[in-house]
Amino acid sequence: MKAILIPILLFAAAANAVASGWTKLATAQNGTVLMVDGESLISDGNYRSAWFKLIEPQVSDLPEGVTPNVSVPPGLKVAYSKSLASARCTKRRIGLLQAVYYGADDTVLGELPLQRVARVDFTEPLPNTVEDAELEYLCKAPLAR
Repeated sequence: MKAILIPILLFAAAANAVASGWTKLATAQNGTVLMVDGESLISDGNYRSAWFKLIEPQVSDLPEGVTPNVSVPPGLKVAYSKSLASARCTKRRIGLLQAVYYGADDTVLGELPLQRVARVDFTEPLPNTVEDAELEYLCKAPLAR
């Protein structure tokens, strides 16, 4: 089953490059906006995955562990990120498969490369967090395909 999921997720990753179906899911008290590309939602029976966009009210440095884009001048700050999240709904767990961090001018500043599902750390999200909202969406949204 995992062998089938990897090609599907790679397709989802490639689809993100042309994604245009961003819908706002939530706005936090601090102004952070969470969006989802509903067109990217896929399922293989055990996992449901989709691309999310997180827009922060304040620019920030790249998170620890992110591979920086060497062609970008140092000092540029992250304005938003896109992440491919996957959920195991029956166990109420979510994991990060890939993330890309952008500057205000849409320059890619860095990324966490695509991971195999078997290597992802699926965890139960804390209530009222970004991960909790992503999990709720992944497990309840109807599939478009």
